[in-house]
Amino acid sequence: MGEIFPWLEAISLKPVSCSPRILVIVSCEGGGIIVHTRGGYTLLELMIVVALISVLAGIGVPHLLSAKVTANEAAAMASLHALATAQAQFQASVRCDQDGDGIGEYAFFSEMTGSRTMREEVTLTPPVLSQTFRKCAGDGVVIRGGYRFRIYLPDENFEGVREVSSEAGRVDPDSAEAAWACIAWPDRYGASGCRSFRINQEGTLLSVGCSAFSGDSEPVPEGVFGDPCGSSLEGGRACGSGEFKVKWVVADR
Repeated sequence: MGEIFPWLEAISLKPVSCSPRILVIVSCEGGGIIVHTRGGYTLLELMIVVALISVLAGIGVPHLLSAKVTANEAAAMASLHALATAQAQFQASVRCDQDGDGIGEYAFFSEMTGSRTMREEVTLTPPVLSQTFRKCAGDGVVIRGGYRFRIYLPDENFEGVREVSSEAGRVDPDSAEAAWACIAWPDRYGASGCRSFRINQEGTLLSVGCSAFSGDSEPVPEGVFGDPCGSSLEGGRACGSGEFKVKWVVADR
């Protein structure tokens, strides 16, 4: 062998471990031999790594979801405060005065964003509310940041009128000069938010935590134009086996 492959005499041959962790690669470069070794993993080690990843995911994912819920709730509260400012500006500047008495009336999302004409068939320019509220669904709901928002204006009996074409004609000009309200609730309870919020012309932001307020199931506007803080109100949606009462409290930031 030495006569045929003289370079083999210069190689000290040693047994190579059969451990699956060692991968030996032999290559010839420039008339010599280069041996490369790469570390691998046993099945047991891979199973341990997978188990550790699962444990870390189990710990981290709930914290991530909690952080997302907290951020969405904070954004919803900020949006409602911004809406209250826009409503005050809109009403004070008499942008809408259906009865012509010189006193401004409050408005719906589409009116404040200039996305459609107001009750007087006039489009608001420039808008007083962020264009993020411009996309108002056919049922009068704006969905943003994991929350759904709905504005109510009062009829002559101070009952809530939604921002839908079939109800808009019921808005009473005199009542709309004095009151408005907005309710915000999670698009997916637990995943996008855990608290529902409401605010009106008084400027006090209230909240309640109820799993029934989620997606298409929304808080009803009963007493929405008054300050319901500390009082029990009929929810009107099934929660468990029947009707339920919810208590709205001043929202903490």
